[in-house]
Amino acid sequence: MQHPLAHVGLHLREQRGAYYKKRTDRPALMWILTAFVPVAGQWKTLAYVPPGPHGAGGWFDYAFAQVISRRNPIPEGSRSESGLPRRIDHALYQLREWIGTTEYVLYVSGDSTRSVWPLMSNKNADLPADETGQINGRPALPGATLDPGHRPKAIIRTTSSTNPSIPVPAVFHTLDGLGNEAAGPRTSNALFQLDDASTTYFMSRLPLQATGGTPSAKLGRKNSRWTAAHGADQAENWHCLTSTEIAVITHPADEDSLPYAVTAARLCTHALAWMGRTQHPLPIHAAIQMDKNHPDYRRTIDSDSENDD
Repeated sequence: MQHPLAHVGLHLREQRGAYYKKRTDRPALMWILTAFVPVAGQWKTLAYVPPGPHGAGGWFDYAFAQVISRRNPIPEGSRSESGLPRRIDHALYQLREWIGTTEYVLYVSGDSTRSVWPLMSNKNADLPADETGQINGRPALPGATLDPGHRPKAIIRTTSSTNPSIPVPAVFHTLDGLGNEAAGPRTSNALFQLDDASTTYFMSRLPLQATGGTPSAKLGRKNSRWTAAHGADQAENWHCLTSTEIAVITHPADEDSLPYAVTAARLCTHALAWMGRTQHPLPIHAAIQMDKNHPDYRRTIDSDSENDD
């Protein structure tokens, strides 16, 4: 990437909880946008807060946005609302006032957005959008309803292996120039490109505990709980490799997808208050942490169909 870019993250969470099954409480929808904007060689961190009962929303400095977000209750709503994509597009439109002519890349959590925009789901990847950027009357992607000057330069979907549809690394092999295969390292933090795919990558993540000196934390390098040589090993703390899928959904036609995937992977090494690698790039990670800091936050229970791909 030859020019500075702003990095924007979108996090969605539909809070249902135990009350949802009893139909005594409407589901609440938390959605947050964060932006890391280059300013004079530094990064300015912003967050978007949806309008609430105590005043209008908008883009604010990240710390001040936390205060505003905690003051407002999580608004009622669901991912199936037809107006949700347009409200998010309106927030992206307002971002232009803060970033000027700087282009931006949008990082979206695949765990929570595949049902909102058709082209976020793998099963719809081949569906063509019409001239208005819609598929069957729905915006195909975030920013689709905006004019080209306000749309993201690229959209990257990241999905953690906590989602059962995402595979985890098991065995690594290396290939020489002649195509000969040899045993690879036992662990890896590398970025791998999926065979026969030009825009899909998997980032291997080594748990921080497995990098220490505790022998039991390294058992996952050779075995799993089901292949442990000794019964006593099954009682140890196992730390196996995990992964994050990085799918470059859109990018400029005259550019390769790899630089965008590498940037997303590197942004996973910039946690807010931790030295390890996060499940999602920093813009999404910051939005998730802002959600968790809300006083009304509680465990989300989603239906199986939300992640149907």
